[in-house]
This record gives sequence, structure tokens and C-alpha cells, in this order.
Amino acid sequence: MILDTTFRAENIGNADLHISSVNIFYKAGDPYTGWIDYSPSLTTIPYSDPNYVDVTLSLGVSINPTGAVGLTGGLEFISDSPMSPDTLPIFLIVADTVQQPEYAVIHTDCQPLVLNNAGQLGADIRNNNAGANMNFYNDCDTTNNIQGGDDNSTTYLYEASPFILRVTQSNDTILNSYIFDANWLRNDGFRPQEGLTVDSTSDASVMVFKTGRFATSDSLIFLESEMYAPQHPDSCEFWVQKLYVYQNQFLNPTSELTGLFIGELMDWDIPSDSGVENGSDFDVARQMMYCFGAEYGTDDIPNNDCILADDRMGGLAYYAGYRVPHTHPVAYNVDSFPIIRGMWTGTNANWITPTGNWIPQVLYDKMYTFGGFETWEATNPFLEDSMYQDLNMVSIFGQFDLGVNDTLVFVKIFSTTQTGISDLLLSIDKARNWIEEHDLFNWPPLVQGEGNCCEQWGVPGDANMSGYVDLLDIIAMVNYFVYDYAPSGACLELYDADGSSAFDILDIARLLKYIYGSGEQPPVCPPDKSAGMGEEVTQ
Repeated sequence: MILDTTFRAENIGNADLHISSVNIFYKAGDPYTGWIDYSPSLTTIPYSDPNYVDVTLSLGVSINPTGAVGLTGGLEFISDSPMSPDTLPIFLIVADTVQQPEYAVIHTDCQPLVLNNAGQLGADIRNNNAGANMNFYNDCDTTNNIQGGDDNSTTYLYEASPFILRVTQSNDTILNSYIFDANWLRNDGFRPQEGLTVDSTSDASVMVFKTGRFATSDSLIFLESEMYAPQHPDSCEFWVQKLYVYQNQFLNPTSELTGLFIGELMDWDIPSDSGVENGSDFDVARQMMYCFGAEYGTDDIPNNDCILADDRMGGLAYYAGYRVPHTHPVAYNVDSFPIIRGMWTGTNANWITPTGNWIPQVLYDKMYTFGGFETWEATNPFLEDSMYQDLNMVSIFGQFDLGVNDTLVFVKIFSTTQTGISDLLLSIDKARNWIEEHDLFNWPPLVQGEGNCCEQWGVPGDANMSGYVDLLDIIAMVNYFVYDYAPSGACLELYDADGSSAFDILDIARLLKYIYGSGEQPPVCPPDKSAGMGEEVTQ
């Protein structure tokens, strides 16, 4: 069925508008052109009544994709208006069927969560399914707080979504997610391709939600998500999610997509003594960042502070990622992603409020140079709360190249608690054990040859196995030196930046000098494994 669309071109000036040309344009790289047609021809729009022309948009060529395709183009009007040229963007979704967003509520033993088939977690901007946001069945609401608004204990995670951020061949920076109303009708949203499924019977110990396939707005990339909700009372404060990312081979049968930032966008609204104002912190060893409620002191109304706000917490921990098929046994970092690139929190006022969503180029510029963990801090304490704000959170799994036959797999943990940081960390540790017990992370086998892991998989100093030496390697080495933490699969011989066959503070100093241009490149890999330097950390 072809559905024509009519729009009205109106002259709001005080003289006739003379249009010299109307140019049709299409987004570079789209698989179809010629699909925009319009009538009638436009030459003059009078200023007197009627001061408009109704224009009908119609399909210029037949489009028969396999699956669905999203197209972008528009009309450019050249006229004697001082504002010329004027541009009308046009977006077209073509599919044999259009899959609508579907929502379902799943639960652990102590908390519910609403999800949809385009990757979204939590109630959306229209407040669908409020009260199923990783909150607790046995929580208490409070009223008449001394500071700010009431606590709203029905929401811990307001909204979250995976994201893909990339620069296209036409040099456009594109962000796709399903957060802050970036839905399937918008050009920055994910578009569901299949209906959701919920399985609570195959295994009584876990409820499983599956999105089916959903796509980026240009249909070049497909994603699928699985959410696992344990049903045992002792495992009710964590959720495990598995994300798959792969190409649409029909639209791109031969080309690798390069430089994709992949991660999670989150808006935590932990119940607080003042509306949705939160603080934030992180735990390096668990590759985790979390938010907590604003606590301004015990309220003087009986039973109001049933739970101290800063004991209420929620966050995300990165477990690990990998690529299938596993085809790069020598370049270890290409197929296995044990270390997260980074996470940060920022204010909605700085990142979201100006436009209603993240600005792709600004987000890309931040990610390109960012690594590690960064919490929001007040820059003007005289004008803003120096501890608590309405925060958003960004988790960057890394920057990846995606081959035609590749699937990138990421496993992550969401968790909330009412009882403080110790229980939140314990919950993350339980989740990691639960992942291993349920075999949810099938790390691809590594082909090991002669020599040590440094010789096989990297260069000395490349502690995070990214393929090159930079500040992120310093962060990984400091984590190991200070916290005695190295992720599963880490090659500790890569930490030996000075070739001494041992890891100490001198390796960090050597790498700092090299990165900032005053030192020599780390030496070749040590020939033998020696004291304090194991071959690799096993999972």
C-alpha cells in the first residue's frame, strides 16, 4: 500500500514568494534514491488569500527491501525569501509489516521492571508502566520532606537503553537509542522488528525476557537483548542483560562498519529527600558506577525517613564482552573485551535539557578522549547543590569495528538496593557468580601458541589490550597496583612496561613518560614468565 502525504507550504510574508527551484536530496549511503516525488510544481505562493499551496508527497520508485529499511531525504526550496534556502526533511520507513513497540513487566522475587522490544528499560517519557522500575515491593513512600519534593519510591531506574554512536561515510555523527522518547518514529531511535517474548516456565529459577531483533534508524545494524531475572529471594536485587550487535547483511553485504561506540545510556532517579536529586560514585574493581539518593537529614515527621535516602542505590556493572566468530587468536583485544572503556555521570541540565536528548557530536567528542570513571562535580557551588543533582549516566563498553559476519556480545548487570553500599557490592558479586553458574557468558576459546601471552596478544604497556598504548592503560595498571584488580582474561605480562619481568610502580612511571612524549617505547615482551607475572588471569 502506498500512502501519500500532504503538507501545506504557506507564505507568511507581505509579498508574493517566488520559488526558482525545488531540489530533492537523499542521504549519502542510503540503498535507495528516487523515492521522493511531489506535486504540483511550485513557482509562486501569493501573500494574499489563499497564501498557501497544498503539496502531495508520493513514492517515486518502488521499494522492496528484505525486512525493513529506514530512508532519509528531503526537499530544498530556493526562493527570493531572505531565509532561502528552506529545507523540509523527509523520513520514510518501508516494511511489509511495521512492528509496534511492545511492553512487558517481568520481576525478580523483590522488584519489577518494565521493558520493551526496542531495548528500553523502565517507564518511558510518557510514564508508561510507572511503578516497575527496579523499585521494591516492600518499599515505603515518604511525604512532606523538609527539603524539596516527596520521595517517589516507585522509581529507581527511570529509563535506560543501549546505544550505538558512529560517524557515517558522509561524515554525519549518528546516535541511536530508545531513551528520552527517541522512539521508532524518530530518526535517532531504535526500531523494533519483532515482538517480545517472556519465558517464566522453562526454568523456574529465572524469568527471561527477549526483545527479538531491533534496528538502528538506517537499518544497517541489528541488536537483540535478553534480560534475566533470578527468582530466588537471595538473588532478587540484580538483573543480568545480554546484548547482541550485528550487521544487516541485506543492506551492507560486504563492508565493515568501523569506529562504533557501544554502551548504555541511563537515567537513574533513586528515591531522594529532594525530588530526583542523586549523588554518584564508582567501584573500579567491579567495573561499576552507581547513583544514590540525596539525604539531607532525618525528617521531623514521624515515620517519614523509613529508609535513609543515601542507602537507596542503583547502578550498572560491566561483566565483559566478546566477538563471534572468534577469528583473531593473535590479536586478543579484537575478539575479547574484558575491560570497559569508561563510565561517567553528568547532570540532565548540562547533557539533556537543552535539546531533550544527548547531542551526538558532543557525546562523540567526549567519548573519543574519555576513559576510566568520572562522577559529576559542581563547577559553581554558589549556584548549584555541590553534592546532589538530577543525574544521567553513560557507560561506554568500547569502540569497535563490526564485520559483515560478526556478532558483538556484551554482558552487564543492573542492581538496586535499599540497604547501602555493602549490599549493593554484594549483589554485584552474586550476579557475577550467577552468570558463571548459568553459563551466560561463553567466552570464545583463545588459541595459544608458543611463547607468553604478551608475544601472542599485544605489545608491552598495552595493559587493556586495546591494540595501542594510551592513558587507558595507565588506568588499568593503577587498578591492578592499588586495588589488586585485573579483569578476567587480562595478560599481566603486558603490565611489565619496563621489561623487568615484574610489575611495580616503575612500570606505571615508564608508561606515563612514554605517553606524554618524554620516554622511550616499552621494550619487547619478556622472554620468560617470572615471579609475580602470570600468563593470564583466568575466569
